[in-house]
Amino acid sequence: MSVPLESVFERGGKEYVWLLDEALVASLHPVNVISIVDDHMLVEGVASGSKVIAAGVSYVQEGQQVRPLAKERGL
Repeated sequence: MSVPLESVFERGGKEYVWLLDEALVASLHPVNVISIVDDHMLVEGVASGSKVIAAGVSYVQEGQQVRPLAKERGL
């Protein structure tokens, strides 16, 4: 799966992303980075169609409910 560069982060020598469930609750999920293409990373370990947090990943905590950003004026 392709995810934004900003969504992948390292913790304890491993790469992770935050995934969102149906209730918009965040859970930490390990990934394997395959390659970097432009401003995205190709990763293994995330199902196609999964909701991945792409901004503010350093502020998210396990089990936290988040509110998606609305795209406005080119965001």
